[in-house]
Amino acid sequence: MVHWKIKKLLPGRVDELEVAFAEIPKAAGGVRLLVSASPRETLRSIETAFASAGVRVGRLEPATLALFNGLDRRLGQAARGDYLFLHRSRGATSLLIARSGQPLFYRQKSTTVDPVDDVQEIRLSLSYYAESFGEAAPPPVLVLDESSPEADAYPALEPLAATAISADLLGVDASVALHARAHPEALAAAASAWEAS
Repeated sequence: MVHWKIKKLLPGRVDELEVAFAEIPKAAGGVRLLVSASPRETLRSIETAFASAGVRVGRLEPATLALFNGLDRRLGQAARGDYLFLHRSRGATSLLIARSGQPLFYRQKSTTVDPVDDVQEIRLSLSYYAESFGEAAPPPVLVLDESSPEADAYPALEPLAATAISADLLGVDASVALHARAHPEALAAAASAWEAS
C-alpha cells in the first residue's frame, strides 16, 4: 500500500526506490506514516564502497533521522518533554517535532540562505502542532546548524528561545562538540552509536 501511495505522489519509477516507513501518532486517530524513499542504486553503491573497505553497512538513513534516533533521549530530557528539532545541513533544512521518542511531524526542504525562511517554516510547524495536538504552549526549539553553530541566528523566533545543541545540552565531553564543529557529519555517526548503547 505504501509503495502504491508513493507511486501516485512521486514522478519516476517507484520500483527503483528503497522505501522505509514508520507509523507516527495522529491526534485525531487514523494512521500517518513517516516515509523515506531513496534510489536503490545509490544505496547499493554506498554499501559496495563500504564493503570494499571491509565495513558492513547496518542502516542508511537521512542525517536528521540518524540524529533524532541517537539524540532523542538527551534532547527530550533537555526540553523536559516535546521539542522541535531544527537541523540545517549543507543541502537541506529539516524540522522534526518529537514526543517520547516518536516523531509527531517531519519536514525537509532545500536549504535557503536566509534563516527567515526557516522561521516561517517553524511557525507553520508550530501551528500544526498546536492545532493537531491541542498544545497551547510551543515546545522548545533545539537547533543544529552545521554552517553556524550559534542559535542566535534565529532572533525572529522571539518570544520562543532557540537553543543550540551543544556538548553541555547533550551531556557529553566538549571534545565531541569540537570535533562535530569541524566535521558535522560526525555527530550523526556518534548519535547512531549512542542509540545502540
